[in-house]
Amino acid sequence: MSGTERPGEDPNAWRKWQEELRWSAEHALEYPPGDLLAYSCAVVPGSRRALLKAHFSRAPSEEAVDAIQAVESEVAAYMPDDFEIETEVEVVPAGAAPRLLPAIAFQAPAAA
Repeated sequence: MSGTERPGEDPNAWRKWQEELRWSAEHALEYPPGDLLAYSCAVVPGSRRALLKAHFSRAPSEEAVDAIQAVESEVAAYMPDDFEIETEVEVVPAGAAPRLLPAIAFQAPAAA
């Protein structure tokens, strides 16, 4: 893909960007922070906007925040230059499910 296609112009562009977003986030999370429950992402249909969401079991440490910022930087390197990328951190209360975006790049194994 040339990076100049618009989702409204190419029906496959959104799917390609969604998969590129998920893959690049998954690749960047080779060594996820310890308290990370999940990492989800989505390309907003009809736009050049990507949402990334880190779901933590407790407030992330400074090191964890740095790791998540590094993920955003790596993801940005794979997306077209004019993409807007926004990262959100969610602290998931004990016993609650994370509010996941459609594509899952990382999910911690369930506790035994």
